[in-house]
Amino acid sequence: MKEGKWWVGNGTNIPLDHPAWFQTPTLHNPNLITGTVADLIDQATHSWKPDLVRYLYPPSISSEILSIPISKTDSVTDSLMWKFSNSGDFKVKKAYEILLEDANMSANATLRPLVIPDAVWNTLWKVRLPLKICNLVWKVIHDSLPTFQTLKGRGIPIAALCPFCDCDEESSSHLFLHCHFARACWYGSALALHTSSLGPITVQQWIINSISRHQRLDESDLESLQRTFITLWAIWNHRNRVIHEGVTPDPMNVILTSQNLFCRYHEIYQKHYCTEHRISRQKIMEQGFQGQWSIILKISGVKHGRKKRAAFAYEARNRQGTVVFYGCSSSAANSVPVALLEGLREAAVTSFRLQYNQILVLSNCNFLVQLFNTGKVPDWEGKTLFADLQSLKQRGFCLSFRWIPAFVLVNVYNMAAMASSAPMHFQWPQHLTL
Repeated sequence: MKEGKWWVGNGTNIPLDHPAWFQTPTLHNPNLITGTVADLIDQATHSWKPDLVRYLYPPSISSEILSIPISKTDSVTDSLMWKFSNSGDFKVKKAYEILLEDANMSANATLRPLVIPDAVWNTLWKVRLPLKICNLVWKVIHDSLPTFQTLKGRGIPIAALCPFCDCDEESSSHLFLHCHFARACWYGSALALHTSSLGPITVQQWIINSISRHQRLDESDLESLQRTFITLWAIWNHRNRVIHEGVTPDPMNVILTSQNLFCRYHEIYQKHYCTEHRISRQKIMEQGFQGQWSIILKISGVKHGRKKRAAFAYEARNRQGTVVFYGCSSSAANSVPVALLEGLREAAVTSFRLQYNQILVLSNCNFLVQLFNTGKVPDWEGKTLFADLQSLKQRGFCLSFRWIPAFVLVNVYNMAAMASSAPMHFQWPQHLTL
């Protein structure tokens, strides 16, 4: 299968020389008995043999292999899946989107339709700004603003020179990025962008790239997108005043307007967001932790920024408040949510072995809570971990999730932080180690 990817179970059905597996010229090793991926897996512990993997493959490939989760419950069989869908099934619609995207990247953007991922639109409308500003950005991406070049292309007899520089034709890319006036606005803004170094990129592609880089919408991402959108709106507003009111072009006016609007909108929306978030937290906490649970599990994850190492930690207590088990571990996962899934899988398997089948999980990770409360299928990296947890549920194991504030998890967070700074794996009592 072209563009296939192996979903690893025990590895017995995956030849090491299969085109969809990682290729290496050094497959002559006495430890490779069957010539399959099973030789790279410790079947007793359901984990990779790190020394053998690092010996056979270069660092970049070995780290990628070691980050692939292996089922602890034998709930996953070796399967060749299509890597562009979470389910692993081939989707004609997704294949068409990929073909359009490839065509757009390989050809001049002016000759091919611009393919805009759905995630870009989803992120655009989540930015906390007035609708008029988000609508302007939407129009810029669609290149539907009535710039002089656009009006001229529609047959309207009009001088198409830029009202700011009076040198080049006013296209949306020139107006917002490449004009000397726009360059001064971006450089003088809080973003301090050198748009002159962007090269011959269109403003549409530049905005799409900016939104794609900030899809997490944490505080820094949100601030960056807010400032970008407000500056675009301020440039367009100033351009209209120059044309219709005869105002003299002044980059400083745009810079000060942008800063003033950002401070105003940031304060308004921050108050509104905090009020909603506080009410939401209060409702969640008021729900309490009532139920038939036998174990309450607190879990937290961290990723070390400089060392690029993720980690998780958890602590399980019974109804009397006594610690039953706890653990922490470094993780090869590429993100904190997947590391949390790995930690949850380890804690769930331990609980199942100890015959605790009703677990209440407390976490401040919205992704983890929503994943299990909505039944959404995770991406490739977390698919095996999720399958193990689903397998336990089929055996009568029950997981309930509650979102809680981060300060409640401070002890497990500190353990995860230690595991992110140095490689480690620890579980207490030690005889429970998987």
